[in-house]
Amino acid sequence: MENKRIHYLDNLRWITVWLVVLFHVINVFDSTGEVGHYKAPGIPQLDMVGYFVYPWFMALLFIISGICAKQALSKRTSKEFVKERTKRLFVPFVVYMLLFSVPTSAFSFTAVNGWADFAAVPKPVLFVIMFCIGMGHMWFLLELYCISLVFIPLKNLISKLKIHFERTGIVALLLFMIPLYFSAQVLNLLEVFRNLFYLLLFLLGYFVISEDAVQEKLERYKYPLLIAALALYLPQGLQSMGHGFAVSAKTPLAVAYGYIMCLALIGIGKSFLNFENKFTKYMLKRSFWVYL
Repeated sequence: MENKRIHYLDNLRWITVWLVVLFHVINVFDSTGEVGHYKAPGIPQLDMVGYFVYPWFMALLFIISGICAKQALSKRTSKEFVKERTKRLFVPFVVYMLLFSVPTSAFSFTAVNGWADFAAVPKPVLFVIMFCIGMGHMWFLLELYCISLVFIPLKNLISKLKIHFERTGIVALLLFMIPLYFSAQVLNLLEVFRNLFYLLLFLLGYFVISEDAVQEKLERYKYPLLIAALALYLPQGLQSMGHGFAVSAKTPLAVAYGYIMCLALIGIGKSFLNFENKFTKYMLKRSFWVYL
């Protein structure tokens, strides 16, 4: 893997960030009945849009993060890597939490009349609850930072095994669905922090999909992978109807659909998104602020 920017990964990243924004708008008005929604009848047609993007968009970001970590560590020591991740991930998370978490919760409570739900809760406890709820989408920074810390000793251990990850074939890649499914069932916190699941995706990105030979295989099989993912989309979406997006994403169909879609999008991105212009540079530069 050459030590230079991979433009298609940059483009996949900012496009996915915009899909995250779209999903969270949809998530307010869907009909799954999840806590914190605007208290009005949902729009069932929006649910299927949510079931289309939720199983793969965050998974794709963790795979891309793993690939980017491979590049970062090719020109940094582990200590420098952790220092850089602290500056780029943990510091913004702390600043956001201190400045915006409680006001954000207060705004949300007002919008959905949530104050009544916590009327009997002591004010100090309510403050802690609001502090945590106000984390919102910033959980991604915390999750990615924690994974980056855990990843360093794992990287050193796995590297000693001398495995030739560049030889990984398409069948072996697909078989990763099995450990991914089981990882999605355990060590989850509030169904948002899918800790082991995202860690495995990050490691997969770092060790396997970062290899040029593997990316070339994904490019070669992009259309069969896309067709397979789209064939799984409707069954997993219909199976998930009426259930929250995070809960339904743990089913075998949803895990398979989301993972295969990630592989397909990496192959498609390598074929069609490997370019840079003023627009893509602007979108990449602003993607973090768009996410905020």
